[in-house]
Amino acid sequence: MKKKIMFAVSRLTGGGAERVVSLWANGLSTMNYKVTILVAYRTENEYEINSKVNIETIASSVNEYLNLGLLKKLYIIRKIIKANEIECVIPFLPAMQILVMLAAQGTKCKRIDTIRINPWKMNSVTSKIGKMLWKLCFKTADAIIIQTEEQELFFDDKNKKKCCVIPNAIGDFYLNYNNKREMFSVEKCIAVGRICEQKNYKLLIEGFADIVKKYPNAKIDIYGTGESDYCNSINQLILLNNMENNIVLKGRVENMERVYGDYDYFFMTSNYEGLPNALIESMASGLICISTDCKTGPRDLISQGKTGFLISVGDKNNFVDTVNKVFTINQNELKKISMNARKDILNKCSSQNTFSKLCSLIDEI
Repeated sequence: MKKKIMFAVSRLTGGGAERVVSLWANGLSTMNYKVTILVAYRTENEYEINSKVNIETIASSVNEYLNLGLLKKLYIIRKIIKANEIECVIPFLPAMQILVMLAAQGTKCKRIDTIRINPWKMNSVTSKIGKMLWKLCFKTADAIIIQTEEQELFFDDKNKKKCCVIPNAIGDFYLNYNNKREMFSVEKCIAVGRICEQKNYKLLIEGFADIVKKYPNAKIDIYGTGESDYCNSINQLILLNNMENNIVLKGRVENMERVYGDYDYFFMTSNYEGLPNALIESMASGLICISTDCKTGPRDLISQGKTGFLISVGDKNNFVDTVNKVFTINQNELKKISMNARKDILNKCSSQNTFSKLCSLIDEI
């Protein structure tokens, strides 16, 4: 019997980390691992989870979770680890990493910590106590999963030895994806990601307003949700730039993988990332991708001019100039870039390669 594994994440809806938990948990459950997912609480619109996977919760609702004290949370997590005889736990994102580290102390459970964001950016925005505890997670972990080679530079020499690069796995849906596009249209642009400052939608909107001056039929749909006040400010920015006929906030949708096929161009203007799932999925869908060369991830995925295009972080003029040039590329060349992107990303992020590395790491510790 293979090891009893537990993934820990705050919830099963929303971002890229949660998406990876669902893919890894589902994949390992079909490979004779006994898999548990620990979440803070259940929510609506969760990622689909295999019936073989056991799901445990710290609280029954977000309000109950927020009202629980730290010691109570640790007690519940520790009890779940023991009751399920967990042999290896893999926590995602700082808050859950810290809770699991503290709760698992003194148990025989091995711990594989993960980097799912730009570690330098995380290091600069947390409180002193949070920063100290987050670093302690990696110092006390048995192994560390990172998404890119660049992220290894964040660690000291001792922790570097514990690092294993495992990129985000691409879903099986993309393996048989029909990538035949007859024409790439400026009317079919898309951006995907949480509506927050990290994604720098301000640059995207203001830049697109300049692009529309040259290409008045250009349209972009933005998929994602965020805090209501921030979403309202982004909507106001769209109105301020008279872009309501060219830019539409579509919110969050189910089965996002089936949406990419309706579009031809993908834009990502993030200030920082971990390894962006939206970019991976767009490339796997054969979209022409233009992304900021931010830390970390895009330069690991895009070969400049061959599988996509990289622009400088926060540089609106570079964004506008690049998009305008890309819109002039002939259809045959666009098809070649599209095919190259899909082929390259399926090789880098195939489920087979990802699960092979993940299983080897779990079995070795």
